[in-house]
Parts: sequence; structure tokens; C-alpha cells
Amino acid sequence: QLGIDRLFTSSLARADETSRIIGKILGRSPIILRDLREIERPENIYGARHTAPHNLGYKEGWKKALANCDLDWKHEGQGESLRELLLRVDRLYQQLSNEYPGEKLVLVGHAVQLAFFGARVIRGDNATPENVVLLARHCFLKHGGLAHLHFENKQWSLIHFDRS
Repeated sequence: QLGIDRLFTSSLARADETSRIIGKILGRSPIILRDLREIERPENIYGARHTAPHNLGYKEGWKKALANCDLDWKHEGQGESLRELLLRVDRLYQQLSNEYPGEKLVLVGHAVQLAFFGARVIRGDNATPENVVLLARHCFLKHGGLAHLHFENKQWSLIHFDRS
């Protein structure tokens, strides 16, 4: 009854599994969008224990970069910077705006990527990297979730954002 036209998901397993469950309820097949993936971390972070020194160093560096709006920070020169993430978010914003006008969309993704996308939607065409980071940092960053959006008359509406 929400009138969902399309369901999009990240290709990562946890989002894809969630999108399949939602897809059954909505009667929609999820469409994988590569730009919905989570921020790319340095290789040595994947599979590392949460308490491993290099993982803790990455988390502290990430928090500091986010707090200082350091768009070019990378942990030991690896992974995706905030600037690179913002470019990917902007590509996704433009793609969805151009290809699905007038449609209600559900995005199933990950905390950081959805936070930045939600902030980009709210900031609209006047978005700057700094104000997107600031809004994402204060309003959206928690855990992964869902974004329910509508794009009509060249304007986005954020209907619901689950940041549980």
C-alpha cells in the first residue's frame, strides 16, 4: 500500500538477503546497484577482529576524518576516502534522478553509504561535500538500514529512513 515502484540493494550479502525478504513482501525483485555498496575499507580491515590494533586505528582515524571533514583521509593510504564516497553517492543520486522520475524507491544498504545518500537527498542540488558530511554525521550515521524515497518534479522526498 506504500506504492513502491522499485527496490534497490547493495551487492553485499547482508543487504542482498534483506532486500530479498522485502522483495517478497512487496512483490518486487531487488535490483543490485554497485554504487549502493558500503564504504570500501583498507584490505587489512576485512575479516579482522574488532579489537585488532589496525582495526581500532582505522576506526579512530575514520571518526577523526569525519569529525574534521577531512575529505581525503585514507587509513595508511588505503580504502575509500570521504571524497571518493561522495562522488559515488552523487553518481547514484544522478542515476536514480535521471532513470526513475516519479517513482517511489526503496534502497537497502549500509550505514555509511545510506547516511551520505540521505544527506545528499536532503541537501539537493545545493549540496556541497562539507554540508553533506555534516548532515550525515549528525542525523544519519548509526547502522545499516533502508531508505524510502520519492523523486518527482525534479525534487526528492525522503519518506522514511531506518537507521536502526
